[in-house]
Amino acid sequence: GNFCVVLQGAGTMRLSLCVLGSVASSTAPYPRSQSPVSSIFAISSASRSAAELLCLDTLAGNLARESPKLYRVAGSNWATDKEDSYSVWLRSVQHDHPEVIVDSSLLDAPLASILTHFRSSVSSCVRSAGQDASTSAAMTLAAAGEGYLVVDDDATEAAATTAGLKCKDLRGQTVSAVLTDEVVGNLSTRVIVFQDPKKSQFLADYAVFARAPVLRYGDDTTAQNKLLDRSTDVGVCLGWGPENAYVTTCNQHGKYVHASDFNTNLALLSNTDPARAVPWSAGDAPAAGSEPAETADRRGDGKQGGDSVHTVTFLMTDGDNLQWTLGPWATNPQWFGGERGQVPMGWTFCPAAAMLAPSATHSIMSNLTGQDELVAGPSGAGYAYPKEFPKALLGDLNDLTTEGMEMSNMSLLNVIAQSDDEPDLDLLSQFITPAEGMIFYGFGNGYCNHKGKLWWIGEKPVVSGRYGFWGGGTSRGGLGG
Repeated sequence: GNFCVVLQGAGTMRLSLCVLGSVASSTAPYPRSQSPVSSIFAISSASRSAAELLCLDTLAGNLARESPKLYRVAGSNWATDKEDSYSVWLRSVQHDHPEVIVDSSLLDAPLASILTHFRSSVSSCVRSAGQDASTSAAMTLAAAGEGYLVVDDDATEAAATTAGLKCKDLRGQTVSAVLTDEVVGNLSTRVIVFQDPKKSQFLADYAVFARAPVLRYGDDTTAQNKLLDRSTDVGVCLGWGPENAYVTTCNQHGKYVHASDFNTNLALLSNTDPARAVPWSAGDAPAAGSEPAETADRRGDGKQGGDSVHTVTFLMTDGDNLQWTLGPWATNPQWFGGERGQVPMGWTFCPAAAMLAPSATHSIMSNLTGQDELVAGPSGAGYAYPKEFPKALLGDLNDLTTEGMEMSNMSLLNVIAQSDDEPDLDLLSQFITPAEGMIFYGFGNGYCNHKGKLWWIGEKPVVSGRYGFWGGGTSRGGLGG
């Protein structure tokens, strides 16, 4: 995570905690299970291989199409674990959905026992060679199929055989090789997962659940172009790749990006009902804080010194990164320790997290102090360069951004450029609709190359960063390395 300091005219950011609203609209690219979550089997990741976790995640994705059943935690102490963010989110699901039962009977069970338990929900398995292109091919086939599990080594294949499954051998195959017309017709046109097969134990649950093709960015350009060219609606790319090329390519095909290559459990987290979010009682929310009495004086109301008064605003960047905000950020004492809440602080955050992880987002909102504010991360519902996104789809992207901002109680929008050019205000006017104002990143000097310059879109301010606290110190206009 990085810092940027914004120096702007008189004014203040206002925060009032709200409960998450309705479920995502049909405009959103995120699928929903046929039935709501009712019971969850917690599965410990401890002592399991990457291949075993991949197999379990493909099982979780298949189950989630009907109703999510499996959820990965770091260890057996998930009910009290404060270091594993996904244990925290499971407790948040319990808090918002007290009727949901969490069963620990399979927590440390062998893979074969877990597969046997859910044998009626799976049909067969596909064998890949072990974190290579065939793993992507197997995951893509599992996403298109019904009840397919991925086994990536001999041990997981043996467990699948013990559970009575027969495997199709895809070793040596590529994604292009499995993209028959039938397979392509069964894949999502709005969700694509770009994932290095060496990280295949992450995101696999959501890929299978969402019927999303899986491939490493740039590895198989024939398959990549074929899959990206299919959609005419706003969509999303999950995973990661070489940043500028990856985001640009996805944007040009009408897909924003979620940096999410280390995420787990999205198949379940995305299927909790945001309308069921329950207010946290005082002291119950993880590290919850309250606004000090003198906060209003420190933050100011824009009137204390006339037009000459300025407000210095600190903004934490990179909150659009889901694998960070749903991962280590959420439990890091550096950010959620005793000093947070002493100064006004903006935290960029992905508006679409309210759709992909409603209970987690609600928990984060409940954990804000009166000095904290969530700011919609660049550039809206997901990572996008405004100039690269198809103009015909900007209205739908704006609708998604508006929905996510309303669900997350956001009033400010952060937009990132692809260059150091001055902002195209006509273009940004199509992004700013849901916001009271915009924080604009240039691409250089730690996002602060415009040195605090201010523009206006109607009566809404567009503010650039004055200083960056990251990325090379004074040589890049920052104050530290």
